[in-house]
Amino acid sequence: MKTPKEVYPTTRTIYHPEVASCIVCGGPLTLMNTLLWNKTVQTLSGARSVASRPACCADPACAGATMRLRSAEGQQVALPYHTYGYDVLTRIGWLRQTRRATYEEIHAELRTHVQLSYSQVRSLYRDSFLPLLACHERQQTDRVAAIVTQYGGLVLALDGMAPEGGEPQLWVLHELLSGVVLRSGWMSRQDQSEPALDETIAAVAPEEAPTLPDPSPTDPTAPPYAGETPVVAAADEPTAPPVQEVVQPRPHAAHAPHDPIAQQVTTMISHVLCRVRYLLTWKGRPPLRLAGIEVVAELEELITRGTRWLTHRHDPCLAALVCGLQHAVTAVESTVATLRREAEWIADICDILAPVEGTARTGAEVAQHLQTYLNHLDPTESDPHALAFQQHLRKVSASYWSGLFHCYDDPNIPQTNNGLESRFRDTQRRILRTTGQKGRTRRILHRIGAWELLNLLPTEEETLNAMRQIAPSDLADERQRLYQHLERFRLHTRTPRQTKTQLDRLEQEWLALPPNTTA
Repeated sequence: MKTPKEVYPTTRTIYHPEVASCIVCGGPLTLMNTLLWNKTVQTLSGARSVASRPACCADPACAGATMRLRSAEGQQVALPYHTYGYDVLTRIGWLRQTRRATYEEIHAELRTHVQLSYSQVRSLYRDSFLPLLACHERQQTDRVAAIVTQYGGLVLALDGMAPEGGEPQLWVLHELLSGVVLRSGWMSRQDQSEPALDETIAAVAPEEAPTLPDPSPTDPTAPPYAGETPVVAAADEPTAPPVQEVVQPRPHAAHAPHDPIAQQVTTMISHVLCRVRYLLTWKGRPPLRLAGIEVVAELEELITRGTRWLTHRHDPCLAALVCGLQHAVTAVESTVATLRREAEWIADICDILAPVEGTARTGAEVAQHLQTYLNHLDPTESDPHALAFQQHLRKVSASYWSGLFHCYDDPNIPQTNNGLESRFRDTQRRILRTTGQKGRTRRILHRIGAWELLNLLPTEEETLNAMRQIAPSDLADERQRLYQHLERFRLHTRTPRQTKTQLDRLEQEWLALPPNTTA
């Protein structure tokens, strides 16, 4: 439960329309005895009680009598349904992008001015400021026209970023001289030859079409993905090797377009398909995290759940998916069993070497414990792969044996790699603060878009004025495009607890559907 805010406004302002005459007939306006909105807004200068009193044409016969003209100045105080002013949103974005401040630091600086939590800082930045910045970036018609006048034309560049695990590819069309984004969005990745893209551009602009040197084509016949957003991608982002696009099966004929239950079933199955495709992209971190074993375990979980769902409501698409997954898992069953045994040996050795809190062990004691465990591994193992792995464990242990146990005798020597890496943690923090999180850059660009790379205006005041000019409808459309794209990643998580929660929720939705009698 959220803690209620105790905000006491110091001023009260009721905004009236700035126009004095009807925009239809030019006649006088009359103020209405109602308020379109009435709320308390927190700004950097204090809390304010604001309201908007609309006006309409005084002539009942005029079409303007049904209009509700409101104040433009009042709409620039805060976004609709928001209780934080534009200046708060701009300050959050300015601190984040110019000072590279963390959310904790932004929260610490702003909480002396407004009442907000750490999670609200993150939400306001991602769900409000960045979409506003994206809306502002595409409203550059005058700037593009000035470039055409100055240089006699535009220099266009088309950049594509390799897809993440078969997901849509991020494409950006921008003007090089100004950096203005002209068009961008996510498109399905297809393997096509270079001339296919050249011919497509030549057909659209036969006189100006250049030859593209970047071999990063997509299928020109593939429709753009629904979640398009004006973003900027890194121009020097390398393109990954082509990957095969995973095509989701179409709903079967029994799913009529007007049937809401059929549409719900199709949506739920598409989420499961996205989950399967995501699992196939997992990478491990040997020797402690083996992706193959994790993938098989997750696929077995989907098989179990899918079988349970089919007993409640049969669906041909789900049945085919469960059958295919079962066939794939059965084919590697013996290999996975061997790998799981070998993973248990590694886990046992890790437990032996791991420091025990509250227990002081000498190096000789740990060495004796490890030697005893290695001696008890069955030397007559019938599986050739397991036998070879046992020999590998003994060989590697022997090669590190002379320097492996000193950390148990000298408390000044860290016993784990984490302990050694902690000495470099401060340096890593400084690098991350100045250059960003390199390991997550690609994921952020693919899932949320490249809004983080958009440039701010020269000053905070100019940025604030630009944010206030964005129409709420444009912001709503921008958010909707982002949310549609993020739906593809609903089940893209590797955290066991979060995965179980998401699958449980999906299972509840399925079991809530009316059962059918199809066998």
